[in-house]
Amino acid sequence: MINGQELKQIGLDLVSSHNPAWLGRMRTHARHCARTYGAVSADDIRVFAEQTNDHPAHGNCYGAVFRGREWRCIGRKRSAIASNHAREIRIWALTAS
Repeated sequence: MINGQELKQIGLDLVSSHNPAWLGRMRTHARHCARTYGAVSADDIRVFAEQTNDHPAHGNCYGAVFRGREWRCIGRKRSAIASNHAREIRIWALTAS
């Protein structure tokens, strides 16, 4: 039987495979934010996507931006995006290379 965490990974794999170019652009922006400000969150990516009118094919793709070993969670905060209803999101930093 597949558990919730496995289903989450399957879903992220699926949306990632359908949005590789978008993910590349958003990861580049996320790296820039992390280097410039020390941290970045999904809110920062959503604001950038809105400003550039560059949206993924599926909203769940935002969750795939911070996948991989280059990111580490350094905290949590309430989302400032109204449609997120103040849900808790992670704050990310680049791992030391």
